[in-house]
Amino acid sequence: MSTRTLPYSWYVDPHIYDREQARVFARYWQYVGHTGQLPIEGGVNALAPTRAGNVPVLLVRTDSGELRGFLNVCRHRGSELISTEMSRSTIQCPYHAWTYDLDGRLLSAPRSDTEEKFDHDSLGLIPVAVDCWGPFIF
Repeated sequence: MSTRTLPYSWYVDPHIYDREQARVFARYWQYVGHTGQLPIEGGVNALAPTRAGNVPVLLVRTDSGELRGFLNVCRHRGSELISTEMSRSTIQCPYHAWTYDLDGRLLSAPRSDTEEKFDHDSLGLIPVAVDCWGPFIF
Protein backbone atom coordinates (compact mmCIF):
# COMPACT_ATOMS: atom_id res chain seq x y z
CA MET A 1 0.00 0.00 0.00
CA SER A 2 1.44 3.35 -0.97
CA THR A 3 0.57 6.75 0.42
CA ARG A 4 0.36 9.98 -1.48
CA THR A 5 0.10 13.57 -0.47
CA LEU A 6 -2.12 16.21 -1.96
CA PRO A 7 -0.68 18.12 -4.89
CA TYR A 8 1.23 21.29 -3.95
CA SER A 9 -1.34 23.46 -5.76
CA TRP A 10 -4.02 22.44 -3.23
CA TYR A 11 -2.09 24.27 -0.52
CA VAL A 12 -1.64 27.54 -2.42
CA ASP A 13 -4.54 27.78 -4.89
CA PRO A 14 -6.84 30.70 -3.92
CA HIS A 15 -9.86 28.89 -5.42
CA ILE A 16 -9.35 25.89 -3.15
CA TYR A 17 -8.91 28.24 -0.19
CA ASP A 18 -12.21 29.97 -1.04
CA ARG A 19 -14.00 26.61 -1.35
CA GLU A 20 -12.65 25.46 2.02
CA GLN A 21 -13.79 28.70 3.64
CA ALA A 22 -17.30 28.39 2.18
CA ARG A 23 -17.84 24.64 2.48
CA VAL A 24 -16.01 23.84 5.70
CA PHE A 25 -15.28 26.84 7.90
CA ALA A 26 -18.39 28.96 7.23
CA ARG A 27 -20.71 26.08 8.17
CA TYR A 28 -19.35 25.15 11.57
CA TRP A 29 -18.45 26.79 14.86
CA GLN A 30 -14.93 28.21 14.82
CA TYR A 31 -12.59 28.84 17.71
CA VAL A 32 -12.30 32.61 18.08
CA GLY A 33 -10.65 33.13 21.45
CA HIS A 34 -10.00 32.24 25.05
CA THR A 35 -11.93 33.55 28.03
CA GLY A 36 -8.62 34.83 29.43
CA GLN A 37 -8.73 37.50 26.71
CA LEU A 38 -11.96 38.82 28.24
CA PRO A 39 -11.53 38.64 32.01
CA ILE A 40 -14.54 38.92 34.27
CA GLU A 41 -13.73 41.74 36.65
CA GLY A 42 -16.56 43.56 38.38
CA GLY A 43 -17.53 46.69 36.49
CA VAL A 44 -14.91 46.32 33.74
CA ASN A 45 -15.78 45.78 30.08
CA ALA A 46 -13.44 43.96 27.72
CA LEU A 47 -13.27 44.02 23.92
CA ALA A 48 -11.22 41.67 21.75
CA PRO A 49 -11.02 41.62 17.94
CA THR A 50 -10.62 38.23 16.28
CA ARG A 51 -11.61 36.33 13.13
CA ALA A 52 -13.82 33.37 12.35
CA GLY A 53 -12.32 32.25 9.06
CA ASN A 54 -12.44 35.37 6.89
CA VAL A 55 -15.06 37.09 9.04
CA PRO A 56 -13.90 39.88 11.39
CA VAL A 57 -15.51 39.36 14.81
CA LEU A 58 -15.56 41.53 17.91
CA LEU A 59 -15.89 39.72 21.24
CA VAL A 60 -17.39 41.76 24.07
CA ARG A 61 -17.48 41.01 27.79
CA THR A 62 -19.92 43.39 29.48
CA ASP A 63 -19.52 44.73 33.01
CA SER A 64 -22.15 42.19 34.11
CA GLY A 65 -19.98 39.36 32.72
CA GLU A 66 -22.11 38.58 29.66
CA LEU A 67 -20.24 37.46 26.54
CA ARG A 68 -21.38 38.85 23.19
CA GLY A 69 -20.14 38.81 19.62
CA PHE A 70 -20.61 41.18 16.70
CA LEU A 71 -19.17 41.64 13.26
CA ASN A 72 -16.18 43.94 13.79
CA VAL A 73 -17.43 46.26 11.06
CA CYS A 74 -19.07 49.68 11.29
CA ARG A 75 -22.52 49.80 9.71
CA HIS A 76 -21.72 53.15 8.06
CA ARG A 77 -18.73 52.57 5.78
CA GLY A 78 -17.50 49.12 6.81
CA SER A 79 -14.44 50.26 8.74
CA GLU A 80 -12.87 47.94 11.31
CA LEU A 81 -14.14 49.05 14.71
CA ILE A 82 -11.58 47.66 17.16
CA SER A 83 -8.04 46.57 16.24
CA THR A 84 -6.56 45.68 19.65
CA GLU A 85 -7.83 44.25 22.93
CA MET A 86 -9.07 46.99 25.26
CA SER A 87 -11.52 47.97 27.94
CA ARG A 88 -14.19 50.53 26.99
CA SER A 89 -17.81 51.28 27.76
CA THR A 90 -18.66 52.03 24.12
CA ILE A 91 -17.47 50.98 20.67
CA GLN A 92 -16.58 53.88 18.39
CA CYS A 93 -15.67 53.72 14.72
CA PRO A 94 -12.34 55.46 14.06
CA TYR A 95 -13.52 56.59 10.62
CA HIS A 96 -16.65 58.71 11.23
CA ALA A 97 -17.16 58.27 14.99
CA TRP A 98 -20.36 56.24 14.87
CA THR A 99 -20.72 55.04 18.46
CA TYR A 100 -22.34 51.82 19.68
CA ASP A 101 -23.06 50.50 23.16
CA LEU A 102 -21.92 47.04 24.23
CA ASP A 103 -25.33 45.64 23.28
CA GLY A 104 -24.56 46.67 19.69
CA ARG A 105 -27.11 49.50 19.57
CA LEU A 106 -26.16 52.63 17.65
CA LEU A 107 -25.90 55.42 20.22
CA SER A 108 -24.81 58.29 18.01
CA ALA A 109 -23.86 59.11 14.46
CA PRO A 110 -22.56 62.59 13.65
CA ARG A 111 -25.07 64.69 11.70
CA SER A 112 -27.71 61.94 11.82
CA ASP A 113 -30.15 64.50 13.19
CA THR A 114 -30.02 66.28 9.83
CA GLU A 115 -30.97 63.14 7.90
CA GLU A 116 -34.67 62.56 7.35
CA LYS A 117 -35.90 59.22 8.65
CA PHE A 118 -32.49 58.21 10.00
CA ASP A 119 -33.27 55.02 11.91
CA HIS A 120 -30.79 54.40 14.74
CA ASP A 121 -32.61 51.19 15.68
CA SER A 122 -31.94 49.50 12.34
CA LEU A 123 -28.23 50.39 12.23
CA GLY A 124 -26.87 48.54 15.24
CA LEU A 125 -23.95 46.14 15.03
CA ILE A 126 -24.65 42.78 13.45
CA PRO A 127 -24.60 40.09 16.17
CA VAL A 128 -22.87 36.74 15.79
CA ALA A 129 -23.50 33.67 17.91
CA VAL A 130 -20.86 33.04 20.57
CA ASP A 131 -20.62 30.34 23.19
CA CYS A 132 -18.01 28.84 25.47
CA TRP A 133 -16.83 25.31 25.92
CA GLY A 134 -14.71 25.47 29.03
CA PRO A 135 -12.34 28.41 28.54
CA PHE A 136 -12.63 28.29 24.74
CA ILE A 137 -14.83 30.75 22.85
CA PHE A 138 -16.53 29.62 19.65
